Amino acid sequence: MWRLVYWIFVVVGLALVWMTIMQPRRFRQLGKNARTLGYAYVAAILISAVLRLAGFWGT
Repeated sequence: MWRLVYWIFVVVGLALVWMTIMQPRRFRQLGKNARTLGYAYVAAILISAVLRLAGFWGT
């Protein structure tokens, strides 16, 4: 199992290196998309925390 995870990380790392060298514009766009997804994830966590504190969500 760990060997599979190791090889997945190796392949993803090589893909990122290839994108930075061969296609920098596409890599920048991927970074913008990841940043937007990160902001949405943090917003969802904050909204969930507020709803839990207000007693509308969770236990």
